[in-house]
Amino acid sequence: MNAECLNHTLCQARRHVECAWQEPAQWTRHLQAARDLLQLLTEETGSFNTVSNTVVLTCLGAVYCDMGEFEAAYQYLSRAIEAGATDRNTYFNLAVACINQEARRSQAQALFAKAGQLSPDARTWEAYFDPHAH
Repeated sequence: MNAECLNHTLCQARRHVECAWQEPAQWTRHLQAARDLLQLLTEETGSFNTVSNTVVLTCLGAVYCDMGEFEAAYQYLSRAIEAGATDRNTYFNLAVACINQEARRSQAQALFAKAGQLSPDARTWEAYFDPHAH
């Protein structure tokens, strides 16, 4: 897959996430569409040891967090970090996934701190997080 196609699909997925916030009645439909696009990218890119693949994994993790599927988010985001992700949003989103799972909640603070030391990749985004809810 070429970079132009990858970036186009990432933009489509991000638009679905933005539409989910603008159309709450269609929340599930838009997030599922974003997830499906990103899942296709994981199938097409194969190996997850390149920067592009860590971007896809980070975006999938954000979508799964927004869907409330924190275990799935944790799995994708952990894979991104294992593959060498240095993106602020990867660590931030993993912290969100952890803080929403009682068994992993203690990991969240260190992940938020690590995220604060990094820069975000422009192709990724943060999962929704309300710090006052925790």
